Amino acid sequence: IRYEENLIEKIKVAYYEAGEISNSTVIPVGIAFEIAYRKNPNIKLHLPDGTHPTMLGTYLASATVFTTLTEESPEGLMYDYMGRVSAKDRIFLQKVAWEAHLQNEKYLQHRTTKKTL
Repeated sequence: IRYEENLIEKIKVAYYEAGEISNSTVIPVGIAFEIAYRKNPNIKLHLPDGTHPTMLGTYLASATVFTTLTEESPEGLMYDYMGRVSAKDRIFLQKVAWEAHLQNEKYLQHRTTKKTL
């Protein structure tokens, strides 16, 4: 087993609460990894230790940071780690990063709406 069942949900709650307390931006890298694994279970985002990212995992994390900081989709960016990320993987990971960003925004709006009710 790669990880504890529903671990991402526990992590999300902790990170969003910490972000709220510290008035910090939460970058949804974990959500992006979960989306990528759900859409492509054979993708290798982690090294065998299950913790550290592979090149593709690093690319996905970077694309997620980019989209969170700029609020723009990374789709169409041509950077490929000097040819180490295939066009197919680059396009897939960019789409996943954008999807994670949109999920993050939706979740944050939901949390804000809940608090004002």
